[in-house]
Order: sequence, then structure tokens, then C-alpha cells
Amino acid sequence: MKNRITFILFVFLLGLPAAYIHGASQRVDSIRISESFQLVKPVNSGDHQNDVVDEMLDNPVRVQVLDSLSRPVSGQTVYFKILYQPKKSEGFKVLYEESVSDSDGIAITEVQLGSKPGTYEMAARIESSIDNDFQVFTFEAKKSNWFFMLVIGLLGGLGLFLLGMDMMSEGMKKAA
Repeated sequence: MKNRITFILFVFLLGLPAAYIHGASQRVDSIRISESFQLVKPVNSGDHQNDVVDEMLDNPVRVQVLDSLSRPVSGQTVYFKILYQPKKSEGFKVLYEESVSDSDGIAITEVQLGSKPGTYEMAARIESSIDNDFQVFTFEAKKSNWFFMLVIGLLGGLGLFLLGMDMMSEGMKKAA
């Protein structure tokens, strides 16, 4: 009798983990894993570029699509959209509003700045189930004569400095 109870208890305890594992595998099979990709800026993303008004940016804008394990995702569509431009500015455009990521997960577009100096912003976005599905890029447009104004400002500042030195030296000579 004691051996039968021990045998039944042994079989029950042996079968319990097997039933639990079998039930767990059914639960895992019933879970639908949704695609959750994130969008990140690579080192050479093209963010924070400066250029002259009405010009194409020197470097393309790049984003990288990664999966939940931070592996590149190819074939994912990335949408690029204009967010902000200075008032009365015309001509700010994104050349490719949709781009598909390559084997490294990189999607690329080109940007042309508008007609007014100031800050321009655009966003890159993917359709994903997580919050890291967009990135914002900022660009600065300068007037076409910015270099000339810089040189004039430097020369004017140097001239005022030398004039002040001359005036101070005259005062020092009179005081001595």
C-alpha cells in the first residue's frame, strides 16, 4: 500500500511539470508578437546642418530602423515630413517623402532649405507599436551674404579696438 501511494505520488509529481510545460507552450503559441521597431539617428544622420538659403543640404538626412533587439531592419518604410519653417519662407522641401530602409536599416532623403534665413525642422517617422517611432531634425539657413557680413564685423571690431588703444595711450601719456 505504501509503495502504491509513493508510486502514484511520484507519477503525479513527474507529470505535473510536463503538464505545466505543455500548457505554457500553448500560451506562448497563442501570444501574437507585434512588430515594434524603433527609429534612431546614426552618427552621420545629417542633423543640425547649416547652409545658405535656397540650397540643398551638403549631407543627406539618414535614419536607422532597429528591431527590439537593436538589429537593423530592412524593407521598412520611413516617412519624412516638414514640421516647421520661418514665416513667409518658400521652397523648403524633402525630396523623398517616403524611403525604404536598406540592409543596414538606413533610410535616406535629401532636403532643400527655404528662401528665408532661420531654423527649419523636419521629422522622420515609422509605423510602430512603441514610442520611439519618430525623430526630429533641425537645420539652420543663413543669408547668402553671411560671410561678407562676418568679415565686415571682424574688421569693424578690430578698428574700434585699435582706436580705443590709441585713445588710451594718449591719456596714459598725458597722465605720466
